[in-house]
Amino acid sequence: MPAIDRRFFRETYNAHQILSELSHTVRRLAAQPEKLLETVANKQKDALFQERRLLEQLHTRLIVPLATTERLLGFISLGEKLSEEPYSKEDKELLLAVAQ
Repeated sequence: MPAIDRRFFRETYNAHQILSELSHTVRRLAAQPEKLLETVANKQKDALFQERRLLEQLHTRLIVPLATTERLLGFISLGEKLSEEPYSKEDKELLLAVAQ
């Protein structure tokens, strides 16, 4: 079950894991603010790299948010159009309207 949780609830899992690791690091480096800042910056960079790598693996060309007025529910990752044309302004407007 933990493998399924990590796959389908990855955002929550990653956030918990990152915060837990960061908490230990903060306690360890509290007396060294420069080192602490560098460590936090590197953790953030690593998390963003993982997200970028996933989008590249999906061949993402456009991301459409799925949201309510209260919260973000998820997103749709769209690849290249079959026509190989870039997504037009009208395409994007239609997709956003449908996603709401």
